[in-house]
Amino acid sequence: MSTWKSKICRGMDVVETITFVREGINSEGKFAQVSAVYVPGADEQKPRDQWSQAEIDAIGEGLAPQLDATLLISKTPTFA
Repeated sequence: MSTWKSKICRGMDVVETITFVREGINSEGKFAQVSAVYVPGADEQKPRDQWSQAEIDAIGEGLAPQLDATLLISKTPTFA
């Protein structure tokens, strides 16, 4: 089962991006993480303090199925 690792808003005064990180078990049965970056459109730009957690969570829930699918098919990198 995948879970949220983090949801991070970035930008000085206005939220410029929101990074979502999910973690879980990949196709090889090993722990893995995947991430996506959401860039608010011009009509969504507003100061950090005007973003509610519910708005951020709703965006994340929209991304969750894609992130979970990517997590499931990901491979564990090997290093020589």
